[in-house]
Amino acid sequence: MLKFSKAMGYLPDPERSRPYITDEEKELGTATPAHPVPFHCKPWMDEQSLGWTLFYGYLTPITIIGLGDGQIQVENFKKLQAESQVKDIVKRFFSGRHVGIPATGYSLLTEPNWVSLMLPPTHPPAGYELVSGVLETDWYPLETPVLFRLPAKGVEIKLEYKTELARVVPMPRRRESAVAVEMSGEEHEALLERRAAYLRALEETEGKPLVSGAQLKQIYHKWSAERRRETM
Repeated sequence: MLKFSKAMGYLPDPERSRPYITDEEKELGTATPAHPVPFHCKPWMDEQSLGWTLFYGYLTPITIIGLGDGQIQVENFKKLQAESQVKDIVKRFFSGRHVGIPATGYSLLTEPNWVSLMLPPTHPPAGYELVSGVLETDWYPLETPVLFRLPAKGVEIKLEYKTELARVVPMPRRRESAVAVEMSGEEHEALLERRAAYLRALEETEGKPLVSGAQLKQIYHKWSAERRRETM
């Protein structure tokens, strides 16, 4: 469970992440025959649906402009300072290689021994490259920060109300005892048997018309659903 509080009531609540699919991709994916597009791929859709989206929730829009040599200009900076009541609300880090918003207005809390994986949003603004990280939200008391790469000279990052900043994925804290070990012979044989059955299932779909045009998606979905039923 992810709990949150907001510094200002008008900040948007975090929302479940959604895959970003362009109109062009939708058109290509539903054509006959369909073109291969990202949303035909269940692993991609599952990853894009992970976690909760945090937004730029201030009413003051800003533009961060790269000036070169690790320098930036922030339009509307003074107004954002006044709204947020944070002196260094936009700040350069690590010798000018990154920019951060130390206080997004969101405070997060997870269960003991659960942390928050911070991932790039599915629909970031142009020029915005979030730096992924893990925030220990089972104890961290300050507002949630975001860190992103400093824009190159001439590149502008525009942040306005409800621009996506990051995805938050709660996960168990990493255990030092966790290890990577080689499969046993029996496990490897079982894997090869499943692989052969999966390939046979793919072959059986050849020549059959699929509405989506993606046989791999069809079989993956079917096997995924069957596996979930077995393990629930």
